[in-house]
Amino acid sequence: MSKYHVGDRVVVVKNWPPNRAARQNPEGFMDQYLDTIVTIDCMDYGDLYRIKEDRHCWLWNDHCFVGLAVDISEPEFFNMLS
Repeated sequence: MSKYHVGDRVVVVKNWPPNRAARQNPEGFMDQYLDTIVTIDCMDYGDLYRIKEDRHCWLWNDHCFVGLAVDISEPEFFNMLS
């Protein structure tokens, strides 16, 4: 079962796991997405993701992401502080 769903905004890890569990591209082409927020656009092979930002170029898995990104509007943020 997939951890994330189409439409989810997720945070990409800051660094690739040392055991290559993320199965990132060894030439570093996926590195530009490290520590960014991306959007899951579709699923492949049942448990792999395609993201909008790379135009479905790479396959991503659960090890590539830290978790869901939470979008908070500026007024909501300031209300939380008060």
